[in-house]
Amino acid sequence: MAQSTARTGDLVRLPRRHGDQIRRKLEHVTDQSLRLHELTLQLGQLEFLARVQEQQLAQTRRWITAKQNEISSEEHRAARAAQPPPEWLIQTGIGIGPPTVHTSLTDGADQCWARAGNERCRPATQEQARQALTDGGRACETCRPDTALGILD
Repeated sequence: MAQSTARTGDLVRLPRRHGDQIRRKLEHVTDQSLRLHELTLQLGQLEFLARVQEQQLAQTRRWITAKQNEISSEEHRAARAAQPPPEWLIQTGIGIGPPTVHTSLTDGADQCWARAGNERCRPATQEQARQALTDGGRACETCRPDTALGILD
């Protein structure tokens, strides 16, 4: 007995037995394509997550480098601060007049503005300070290096 198919519009009606088989195959294909679609979406999400984490890792490494530089700077600053100030400084002028000699040994040294690290002041030995004063250099009126050296005008 041959079963005939009834056609309604564009849809083809298959006998129930054929329809069930095809439905099962379509469900299987649909399940596979949905599963493949889900896996593809999950892969995309994981790749996105990996990119975000790489960016965050790069940012964290930049922060680490910045913190290491900060620590290094602080260590250098601490090392400079731990060194005692030079006992004698010679202040060079802007090309006019003799140099001025300063010292950190007298009572007035705390009020004197001259400090090591100032671009116009350079550290000097006691002999260099004495030589600068005897060669016509001026003694600072605040810290009085001439008194500390025993040189009086």
